[in-house]
Amino acid sequence: MFSERWLCFCCPQTHKPTRRPMVAPIEQPETPPEIRPPSQMNRIINRPKQKSEIHLAAVVIIQTWFRRRRALFEMRRKAAWTIYQHIEYAGEQNQLKLYNFFLELMQTVAKNPRDVTVAAKSIIDIIRSKNTNNILLINTIY
Repeated sequence: MFSERWLCFCCPQTHKPTRRPMVAPIEQPETPPEIRPPSQMNRIINRPKQKSEIHLAAVVIIQTWFRRRRALFEMRRKAAWTIYQHIEYAGEQNQLKLYNFFLELMQTVAKNPRDVTVAAKSIIDIIRSKNTNNILLINTIY
């Protein structure tokens, strides 16, 4: 039967033998070379490969390539996602540091809490008039 003689492609790597140039049966009846007549040895070595053996070898090669390629794409996807997360987190941290800096600056300038809110609103109005790209920063200050 096919499943008894050949390795399964979905088995873990530990159950597979070391890699060979061609697919071979797991268990072959071993007979010493001196018992076989020379004509029989030549027939075994020089026999043409059957189509099923060629197809099976091609399937193994294609599956190996496909799995390696899929693993490579998965590694690239994870690396890109990690980089994206670091960039997003760094942007949020910079915005928070800038907000804290302005808050400390305003608290240092004016000790009265009422003056701090007036100063904050005037600074926000100045930022809005000069640059419209800081909408996200202005919204976090409010």
